[in-house]
Amino acid sequence: MSTVASHRLDALLDAAEASGSCLVAREERDRRALRRRIGMPNGDLLSPAPGLYARRDHWLRLRPNERALHVMRGLAERRPGIVFCAQSAALAWGLPVSWHLLKETHVACQRKSGLHSTSQVVAHQISHDGPDVAGCLPVTSFWRTVFDCLASFPFADALAIADAALAKLRRSRKDMAALLRERFKGCPGIARATAICVWAEPAPESGGESIARANMIRLGYAYPRLQLTLPDPQNRRRSFRIDFSWRDASGRLIFGELDGDEKYTLSGREPLGALLDERKREALLTVYHASIARFPFAVARSPAKLAALLDLHGVPRGPAPELRDGVPVPAPGFADRPTIRGEGTMIMSDGMRIHFVEEYTCHAA
Repeated sequence: MSTVASHRLDALLDAAEASGSCLVAREERDRRALRRRIGMPNGDLLSPAPGLYARRDHWLRLRPNERALHVMRGLAERRPGIVFCAQSAALAWGLPVSWHLLKETHVACQRKSGLHSTSQVVAHQISHDGPDVAGCLPVTSFWRTVFDCLASFPFADALAIADAALAKLRRSRKDMAALLRERFKGCPGIARATAICVWAEPAPESGGESIARANMIRLGYAYPRLQLTLPDPQNRRRSFRIDFSWRDASGRLIFGELDGDEKYTLSGREPLGALLDERKREALLTVYHASIARFPFAVARSPAKLAALLDLHGVPRGPAPELRDGVPVPAPGFADRPTIRGEGTMIMSDGMRIHFVEEYTCHAA
């Protein structure tokens, strides 16, 4: 390959990387040069999907969600008119999508579009939904995307989507179920989607918290209070939010805290400094005489590991609920609980403690 051609390809690859996309070669000479470069011994290029190219070292540095977006942007350029759906659309909408669901790209098609599924691109026949735009990508509408995910995802992954959608809606879970039922009446999966709405909460701050709660539900643990706010015992102007909290039979508090990388790199802090801040926070929480169960996402994702930890800390546990279409069946009356965004205790300037609850009321008729 000539030096001029090599420099030209490098410039095209630089531009694609800067835009967060795989390279789409528009000219035949570039496509031939790219194929030759891939075939070279110790080649520095790879092709994540037909017609898309990326530098190997750049691609290997990307996380699965970033790789998925690179492929989507490349496909959108290569195939004008394409519309992404399901988990691909959810990713573009900023919804929490587990990385294991991003191995393929999902696109919407009409019956006679001629678009067929491959090992890398999954085509879905979707009607009665106009295309939208999210993250500068053509996608199915927000609620169509939510519906498709709730109808098809495993319960834990679907619950993460439902929680995020409910937080965006800022209304009750009954309102969200009514919205889906009205828009997608008669669509396969509507009963499953609305059943998952029963478990949705707007309080979780990450998809990992939703997945942890889903496994707690399936294992039969007592339903936790979420994002409980407690005053800092040393500074009444500050407060703590606890991911999960319970009381055992004796009334003892149990806190559950999901660790994440973001907790150690907050606001540009060095990881060690952020870690020390977290340890100071945990030391102050001991004032509440609580058992503190900390766990990473790998434990949240594993029912067996999560159960071992929660049992160690004495979290109350009953029988596992019945499953219907992969969704736990709630106890009678559970679906009527209030939709709470947050609750906790505040200390006023005069020292008075006030308990607060932020509840979303139902607007459905």
